[in-house]
Amino acid sequence: MAEPDTIADIVGRPYAHDYVKPDVFVNVFKPLIGSHNLLVSEGHEHKRARQMLNAAFHFVNLRSMVSIMTNETAKAIDRYFSISQSKYIDLHMEMSNLTLSIIMSSAFGRSISLCAGSDLLDLLLSAVDSDGHSFTDEEIKDQPLTFVLAGHETTSNLMAWVMYVLMTNESVFRACREEVDKMLPSGTDPTYELACNLVVREAILQETLCLYSPAPLFVRKCIREHIIRKEGQRQLHIPAGTTIVINSHALHRRVAYWSRPLEFDYTRWMRDPITDLKPKLSHRFCYLPFAAGPHNCIGQRFAMLEAKLMLAMLVEQCDFIFEPGQKIVPEFIITMRPKYGLRTRV
Repeated sequence: MAEPDTIADIVGRPYAHDYVKPDVFVNVFKPLIGSHNLLVSEGHEHKRARQMLNAAFHFVNLRSMVSIMTNETAKAIDRYFSISQSKYIDLHMEMSNLTLSIIMSSAFGRSISLCAGSDLLDLLLSAVDSDGHSFTDEEIKDQPLTFVLAGHETTSNLMAWVMYVLMTNESVFRACREEVDKMLPSGTDPTYELACNLVVREAILQETLCLYSPAPLFVRKCIREHIIRKEGQRQLHIPAGTTIVINSHALHRRVAYWSRPLEFDYTRWMRDPITDLKPKLSHRFCYLPFAAGPHNCIGQRFAMLEAKLMLAMLVEQCDFIFEPGQKIVPEFIITMRPKYGLRTRV
């Protein structure tokens, strides 16, 4: 499915709770991360946990995690220089290692830099619901595993694709570097405030998410019969038990909602220089890189902040050389990644 109006009826109110994650999804992830977490749970348990966890991803808490992101990125850059002088590295694998280090430090306090603020585990332990109840021991065990699984895979794929774009599109790379050279003094780490003001960087990441969505499909199962009626259109009958596959990869390429949809054009995402407002989408549900509805990605602000900071440091400190002749093929295995990696010299 790649029709925004229909998607809006499925994931938007009031029908969103008539659609749940399919059994095959739960059966894959439950043995890995348990059942008491946002990725697997449904109904009241999911709603309660979502409300309790919203605070963990508030900008105040994200601000305290900036030092983790910059410290881990600085260590990764030092390592790239030490191993990449004489050979190519797989930048996709390196991005995976880096984002895993960041989420492990953010979730479990593995880094000494956490003295500046709470980690996600601290926030889990202190969270209470509307009745004053804390998370159970099972929830405290399962939720961080979800952060680790979901929090590094999608961001590492996003970073691999954006680095591929920068290495193969000189004008995009030049715009990216000019912004960071202008706003980030040499030898200093980016701050939370700087990350919020990197508008070119933000636009490049948004366009990458559009063309190379790390999660190109999301699936729901209808649990109550649903009839979608649109004026002037044939009604759509969805019986209980129907599996719905929402294809954001196709949705982001529809000419009806995007001009030149196959062309990488980051300028379509540039904020208004006077109002600082983002461009208005042609349809609220035509852009779904983080899914939509009550099950959308709760960590999307964390992921975008992380990606902005990583990208600022990587572009400011490194020159990346794309290995000629390599085949870059998207591979869909839950997420979308470069099938054969991304071989690069730093």
